[in-house]
Amino acid sequence: MLTLIGAKALSPSKSKKLLAQLQNISEVITDLHSHFCHFVDIADDQTLNQEQSNVLERLLTYGDGLSDFQQSDDDTLAYKTLELIVLPRLG
Repeated sequence: MLTLIGAKALSPSKSKKLLAQLQNISEVITDLHSHFCHFVDIADDQTLNQEQSNVLERLLTYGDGLSDFQQSDDDTLAYKTLELIVLPRLG
């Protein structure tokens, strides 16, 4: 399963408003990032060739472009970060 980071999920004004609401609940919250994630299910023994990767990239390029979110391999950030994944219900 490929997991690809997509565009920002919230506009800057909505992010700012949501951050303020969250900070009213807990003042330890200092920042908020939201972005779409795309899950691409491919067979375990398969890989995408360059043409397929290009098609996938074109399909998933929309809105304001890619999020400025950067994934980090730095484990020191793990205790400071809460990641929530919200999925639409099927149907």
